Formats: sequence, C-alpha cells, structure tokens
Amino acid sequence: MKLYWLLIVPLLWAQGAVAQSTTLRLINENTYKGDTFTYVLTDSATYTYSGGRSSNMKTGNHAYDTFALYQPGPKNRYIRTYDGINRIATHKRQQYKSGAWQDTTRFTYRYLAGTQYDSVLTEQWSGTAWVADQVDRYKYSTGMLLDTIHHLKMDGMWQEVAREIYLYTGTNMTEHRFEVWNDTLVQWDTWQQELYHYDAANRIDTYTVNRINLLTLGLEPGTRQVYAYDGGGRVASHTYYRWFEPAMRWEGSEDHLYTYTTAGAIDIETINTWDFATQSWGPDRRKQYSYDLSGNVASVIEKRFQNFAFVNLFKQEWLYNGHDLPTVYRLFQWVDDGAGYWRSYIGPASQITYKYEEVPDGITTVIKSDNLRLYPNPAGGFTNLQIEWQQPLPFTIAIYDVQGRVAYYKSFAAARFFNGMLPLQGLAAGSYIIKAANSNEEMTKRLVIAGQ
Repeated sequence: MKLYWLLIVPLLWAQGAVAQSTTLRLINENTYKGDTFTYVLTDSATYTYSGGRSSNMKTGNHAYDTFALYQPGPKNRYIRTYDGINRIATHKRQQYKSGAWQDTTRFTYRYLAGTQYDSVLTEQWSGTAWVADQVDRYKYSTGMLLDTIHHLKMDGMWQEVAREIYLYTGTNMTEHRFEVWNDTLVQWDTWQQELYHYDAANRIDTYTVNRINLLTLGLEPGTRQVYAYDGGGRVASHTYYRWFEPAMRWEGSEDHLYTYTTAGAIDIETINTWDFATQSWGPDRRKQYSYDLSGNVASVIEKRFQNFAFVNLFKQEWLYNGHDLPTVYRLFQWVDDGAGYWRSYIGPASQITYKYEEVPDGITTVIKSDNLRLYPNPAGGFTNLQIEWQQPLPFTIAIYDVQGRVAYYKSFAAARFFNGMLPLQGLAAGSYIIKAANSNEEMTKRLVIAGQ
C-alpha cells in the first residue's frame, strides 16, 4: 500500500475589499523565555504591508505582504502576492541559509467566483526552478457547500492519492472522511471518519472519530466528545471519551464543567479526570477567568486539585491598549515557599509583546452590525454560528488567534441567513476572534476555547 505524505495547505485570509474598523495594524511581536529574574528574547516576528492591505488583531484581518521570523537571527519568511481584488494569489515560504533568504515552497491559489477555492497548487524549489508537487482541487455542492477535496501528487503525471469527502444535513456537516488510495488492493481506504450529531436545537452534541485499523483496513472507534447545554444555550459540560478495546466500551478521559458571569462569559471551568479503577470522575484542575471593563480576557488562573483542595498552579495575564488590542501577554507560575507568590514562568513563551502602527488613510470602511449569535462560547471541539445579513451577498467566516493568524477560513454563497457549525479541532485553549464579513457588512465576536 502506498501512502503519500501530503503537505498541509495553509488556510489563508482572502477576501475582496479590505475592511478595517480600527486604526492600528500589527507590525511586530516578540516572544521571551522566562528566567529567574528577567526575560530572554527567543523569537521575533515582523510584518510588512502595502497596497492598503493591513492586519488588525481585533477584527482579525491579517493581510501582510511579508511575515518574517527571527530566533533571534533570520529563520523563516513568508511572502504573499494578491490579485486585483485582494485575494491571495501566491504564498511563498523561505528559509535563511548561507547568509540569504532561499525559496522552499510556494502555494498558488485559484478561485471560483468570489473567494471559494478552485485549486491550490504546491511547488517545491529545486534550486533552479519551481517543481510542481501537489495540487488540491475543491468541488462544491449546488448550494456551494464544500463537497470534496481531491489531493493529487505529481509522479510523472498527476495521480489522485487522497481525498476528503464532506456530507451534510442542511448546512450542518454530518460526516467528514479522509480516504487514501491503496495501490495494492486498487481501492480507497478510509483512514479517518468524523461523525457529527446535533440535538433538537441544532447544536452539536456528539463528535466521534473513527480511525483505520491497519491490519483489517476497517474503521474502529477512536475518540468521542459529548456536549450538554444549560438553559441559556451555553455549554454546561464537555466530556471526552476514548474507546477501550478490551472491554469494548467508551471510557471517560476528561470532563469540563462551566459556569458563567452575568454577562455570559465563562467564569469558572472545572476539569475532572476519569479514574479507571473506580470508574468515576475526580477533580483535577480548575480555571478562573476574569475580564476588563471592555470584556477582554484579563487573566486566567489555573489551580491543581491537591490534598483535597485547589491550589494555585499557573496564571495568564493580558494587557490591552486603548483599541482593546493586546500589548503584553505574560505567564506566571505559583511559588509556594510558605508566603506564596506569583513568579514569571521559567520556560518558553512566558512573555509576548505586540507593537502596532497606524493604518494608512483610504481604507474602505464597512457597516458594523451585531446580528451574529455564537454558541457554545466557551467552546471545545465545535461552535455553532447564526448570522442575519442586511442583504444576501457572498460572505466569509474566519477565526483568528490572538496573534492575528488565521486558524479557520471558509467562504459562502450569497444568503440572508446562515446557521452552521464551525470545527475547532486542533485549536489550543485561549481567546480567538470570529469574523463574518461581506462587501458591505462586518461582524465580529470573541470566542473562548476552553479545552479540546
């Protein structure tokens, strides 16, 4: 059986007219390692922009021309070009070697009408020329929902080696399969199957992952996540299970329980773990969230259950400027030497600083509206999104992390109303921005991912 390792194509911000609602864009971020009494710079990132494009960590736009990483010397650089309506045309990766930036990989994007991908071509730099390596071709249903992604590799000629298949009920995804071509048996083998189930209120309540057994080439249970909601439609619990083959049953792994502030933001997250011997849940950790007057996450204190009580473990803190954009992030650890105090975490990413510049004049403005509902929030593996637009136009939905990087992106056909599920698998716990935008309107919501 031949298995090809496929390059992961980055999900990039690519929409029509650039829309900004604030006047700052991110140009630099520095990451520090905590020492006993000081911080040591370990990573630095710089961003440059042109043509009116910009980034903004509040709204999530991040349309840089170059993004360079230094550790602390030059390491990696990413360069983008754009088409006439500011959709990304190419995205190139470079490494710094022998005193110069050298090309490594290039992605070329082709679109359907609007911003939906038609194909993404991956090329590798041979030292003298770009060599085609992989192409991903996107197919959609009549409702313009993503139907299939065909992954083809160049081996003298283009050969389809893998594909992803999406099934829906309405606009809710119910199944996602990743299949790999088996040369020996001349058949498609399903390597992973994701199943989504919804409750009567159209909220995700169960997410199951089945994976291939390489001996039988059949699927077997892997992991499961179950959600329960409170009367306000917020996640009350998010429980993780794994399949225990000897007993042929689902065994618990972690159970996250949530309480909320009067403003609807997460207040306390309690994490219980499963005791295999007693077949029962027991307390493990607890997180306490606090917010500033603008609703930004100001701190998260994590406690560990020890000797029948929760004791301090870690604390995360954020500082913001007058535009509610983060300027400093710090991670602390609790020192229990009798008096007890918070000290800078001795390790990587104990502090991150952010620097901005004003966005040049002439950036297109858009209507700010708030006809967007997000639940659950905080979320785990999924969140549901409901949108009402003023008029039916093609639109995009994107998720951005606190550094302004794209974590999820998808475009949609013209519609007045949208009700769908957004997958969050693989995103670390923390604060994110969800942005929905068309050519006339823009909506943003802060999303907290409490755990995966």
